[in-house]
Amino acid sequence: PSANLGEGQEDGLTVNVGIKNIKRKKAYVNFNTSFSYTDGYRTNSQTSETDDAIGNQLNSSSSNTFNTLKSFTSLSDISTGIKNLGKKDRSLSFNAGYDIRFDTGNRTENTRAITSNFQEIKNLTYDIDNDYVSCYGRLAYVEPFGNRWKLRLSFIGNYLSRTDSQDAFSPEGVADDYYSSQTDNRYLKGEGQLLMQYKNDTTDVQFGLSCEVFKNETVSKSLGTVSETGKGDWQVDLAPFLNYRYNAGKNNFSLYYSGNGRQVQSSSLKPVLDITNPVILRTGNIYLKPSFSHFLNLAYSFNNREKFTFFRIYGYANLSSRGEVEASWFDDSGIRYSVPVNAKKPSLSISLNPTFNRVFGETKHFSITLYGSASYNSTTSYQAASRLPGLDTESFNYYDFIAGFYGNSKGDKFYSGDSGFSQSRSTTLRWSASASLKYSIDKLDLSIGMSAANAVSRYSLNKSSNLSTWDFKPTFNAMYQ
Repeated sequence: PSANLGEGQEDGLTVNVGIKNIKRKKAYVNFNTSFSYTDGYRTNSQTSETDDAIGNQLNSSSSNTFNTLKSFTSLSDISTGIKNLGKKDRSLSFNAGYDIRFDTGNRTENTRAITSNFQEIKNLTYDIDNDYVSCYGRLAYVEPFGNRWKLRLSFIGNYLSRTDSQDAFSPEGVADDYYSSQTDNRYLKGEGQLLMQYKNDTTDVQFGLSCEVFKNETVSKSLGTVSETGKGDWQVDLAPFLNYRYNAGKNNFSLYYSGNGRQVQSSSLKPVLDITNPVILRTGNIYLKPSFSHFLNLAYSFNNREKFTFFRIYGYANLSSRGEVEASWFDDSGIRYSVPVNAKKPSLSISLNPTFNRVFGETKHFSITLYGSASYNSTTSYQAASRLPGLDTESFNYYDFIAGFYGNSKGDKFYSGDSGFSQSRSTTLRWSASASLKYSIDKLDLSIGMSAANAVSRYSLNKSSNLSTWDFKPTFNAMYQ
């Protein structure tokens, strides 16, 4: 069991400025910028307790944190372009912008952990200094062919610089190097898209190919040691692109597919132990790489107003490679440790949801509704093959730990299993169906229905945990208004 209680306050000021030209027949310019300043605090209290299988307490913990933070943020973007450049529908456009944020403050942590072997109390204060700078530029050119076809070529550049620094001190003001760290992250990405577009009265389709080339460099400092990862390590991701829309009378259909990368969160790169919750300890991974996801979305609807019939189906799928997952283990006292890693196998998520509704009868007082849903999820995690020793919070050396846990920048020790971890695949299949009959007259609505649901879960490492559950539920509702 656990409990969490928090409160806070934030005061701020925001200024927005925008400029755009009104006459946009040939050329246009839009400019927007904003500045904001905030000053606030937040307190948080947590308690937790871990028991074994027969109810004996393995450990308990409590933590109290107090944060103060001052932030300055500025956002700006400019877009300009020329329409009908030499001929109708030919265009050239340019967009650029930046996003900057500077945070300063401090955090006070008072934590206590009690196990059968020891009791540990820590009181630390952190000076926080975080900087974030991001900028981008986009150049796009459109060339029409005839009345229905267009070629679109675009180039996008992104640069991100992020510094997260925390200096830890004891209550007496003595520096604590074990919990002090600095992480500098530099992310550079170039993206190119080549698209074709066809459009008529009922159909609008865009299709093509996108290519992302990126470099993610991290310089981390802890205990006086500086480590640099990702320098000169360029990654390339390719993905097709499709955006199809059809609208004709009673039928509407859309299909969208794209691929995009996701940057690593700064908290996952920090080379220091996070002891906010003393029985759930976490440290970062300086070798993490950005993930890449393929996304598919489809929707179809049919609406016949003359026959009072409506049908809709919605679905999506997401395939993610190099996704960030946790490698976790427990020590003999039940304390949990975790480190973020990139999954070797992609994760997959699929969902489909159809709905049918029809009003019938001579007086149109009756209606029937059918609903279904189905989903499939496959994920990867990493678990210790056996119980492993914990981390010494008093003498934790991040670089010695990560060398034994992960190995080189490609994770040779971790993914081979030499550091004691095994890959676990979890799959879950869920489906449900329901039917209801409704009678409506004046102010009275009566409905009766039935639903069924099934969930099947499978685990590659622990087959004894495989589970299949069924749920049947009749329903009856009456409403008078």
